[in-house]
Amino acid sequence: MSYLGGVTGNKMIKGIIRLVFILTVAITSRVEAQINKYQFIVVPEKFQEFEEENQYHTSTLLKHLFSNEGFTTYYEKEVPDALLGSCKGLKVDVLDESSMLRTRAVLVLKDCKGREVYRTKQGDSREKDLKEGFREAIEVAFQSIESLGYSYEPEETPREDEGPVTINFDNDVKTLEEPGNSAGKREVEPGVIQEATPDVQRYEDRRPKPSGYKPAVPSENKGEASLDIWYAQKIPGGYQLVDSSPKIRLQLHETSLNEIYLAENEIANGLVFKQQNRWFFEYYKDGERVVQELHIKF
Repeated sequence: MSYLGGVTGNKMIKGIIRLVFILTVAITSRVEAQINKYQFIVVPEKFQEFEEENQYHTSTLLKHLFSNEGFTTYYEKEVPDALLGSCKGLKVDVLDESSMLRTRAVLVLKDCKGREVYRTKQGDSREKDLKEGFREAIEVAFQSIESLGYSYEPEETPREDEGPVTINFDNDVKTLEEPGNSAGKREVEPGVIQEATPDVQRYEDRRPKPSGYKPAVPSENKGEASLDIWYAQKIPGGYQLVDSSPKIRLQLHETSLNEIYLAENEIANGLVFKQQNRWFFEYYKDGERVVQELHIKF
């Protein structure tokens, strides 16, 4: 593994910062739109990873937090008959990722078919009392949901059987207006429409797109199956990599080394690093080292 250091000039730094900002704003806005189409949140009286109903006051705490954030919130037994069986709501789940010394929790929002729509950052607490520990960890995790600025926006032609809107960030970036330019809808070039107002940020590319995608090939060892492009969504202390479902595929945690991250998902823990302008995920599986190439867009 080789390490490249140094910067060639201020223009390069500004360009990188601008690109990261644009992509982060684009990803965040698409996630907001995804959540805003749901009318209500269902909070279970008992979560799968807990033994008792409302253990550590997890259910009552979440109902309070979602209600304060502007969501219409129901316990499972309170959902009105008119909404039963509909796909207009999301169900929240609490994942207990605690260790011996810390209480850790992650919130996951799922649609009516059990598909993951959104996953928060991990909330962490050093409180020894489990009730206080889970309260603090859940409140920290809920900050991810607060940052979305939820506001229900009913779809014009809702269909109860449709799944999550596919998030695809190709050609979906927000441009920063230059001083003196007025925002509005305009055709940037033939087939490309851009709209920028205080209420609407839209970039639509209607040009034909050739299919030239080639799947990734692991650089060594057999590794897992080739991956599609994953999009980096900024979270405190690192990034979460989201596919086009959208589903959280990998969480990256910053280290003191440039372009090297501690990485984890439900399959393995390892390192994600950049080498020769390519990203790799390195981890051990069944005692063997696996190196898998990733396609990441920051």
